[in-house]
Amino acid sequence: MTDFVQYTLPKEVFLEETVVKKSRFIAYATCIKNADQAKDFVAGIKKKHFDATHNCYAYVIKDTMKFFDDGEPNGTAGKPILNAIISKNLIDTVIVVTRYFGGVKLGAGGLSRAYGNAALNVIGIIPLVKLSNCIDLEIIAPYTFSDIIISVIKKFNFRYQSFYEADVTFKVITTAEKCQQIISAVLDATNGKVSIKEGQPYIGEI
Repeated sequence: MTDFVQYTLPKEVFLEETVVKKSRFIAYATCIKNADQAKDFVAGIKKKHFDATHNCYAYVIKDTMKFFDDGEPNGTAGKPILNAIISKNLIDTVIVVTRYFGGVKLGAGGLSRAYGNAALNVIGIIPLVKLSNCIDLEIIAPYTFSDIIISVIKKFNFRYQSFYEADVTFKVITTAEKCQQIISAVLDATNGKVSIKEGQPYIGEI
């Protein structure tokens, strides 16, 4: 049995356009951290495409989900976009699909496929960011242990920052799975002559 893996998007805007029976479907996607950011992003797309027939969207922020059909028949636009996001295990993600009507009606099934595929198409061009169960560590040590601690951190391939004051402080982003292993490795390498503070678990990027 494999662990459930979640993903998010890089912090930039991605765009992909498809045409279905002369209707243009322009999908925009980006990473957001709260509902206000999602609303601002949607508002910006609506302003840019003020002349579009519809600007439909969906977003997922942790356990919060929302979708909007913007005048399309109920459940034929926003919900397929949301389903596309969910199908790729994405969080902190908003997708807006702008439609310019091309004169040919697609029907409920055709609309659902068009909006869902538009969302999947833009997701397909994005280098997704894998998320992990993370724990931050703060390691405070005398300068003499600086190189040793850096060597241990690099063996685990974790990101870190170092701050040099009276002692040297390392702020390390670890995975929950490897947290105790790196703590033990640092303590062993320094004969326990360091201070290590362990933060609360959270979902984040390694």
